[in-house]
Amino acid sequence: MKIIINGKPKGKGRPRFYRGHAVTPKPTREYEQLIKSMWVNSMLDGEIKVKIDIFYPLDSKANKAQKELMLANTVRPKKKPDVDNVIKIVLDALNGVAYNDDAQVIEVIANKYYSDKPRLEIEVEN
Repeated sequence: MKIIINGKPKGKGRPRFYRGHAVTPKPTREYEQLIKSMWVNSMLDGEIKVKIDIFYPLDSKANKAQKELMLANTVRPKKKPDVDNVIKIVLDALNGVAYNDDAQVIEVIANKYYSDKPRLEIEVEN
């Protein structure tokens, strides 16, 4: 089962603390809700494998030759959001929607690429 979230990928934001309570930042909550809304399949049981392909926008300062290397995956992104924060936002968003508990996730594969169409591609299987 695959979902695609178009637009610049986002990672899990750090919680903010107000009066001793942790609060998830609004952009994180909104992005998690977007991921949840794209999941139209039923809940999966058993062991879960997740593949996440993160497509970053091309660097606007790059010249034509550099952009070609980016699109050919010769040059890969080394910028934020960090891959671990993207994994976290995806797993947290799908928790209780695609699977009962993210403890069911036994394998995660995540890759960062450049693209002229920034997006997040998420594949979930068991």
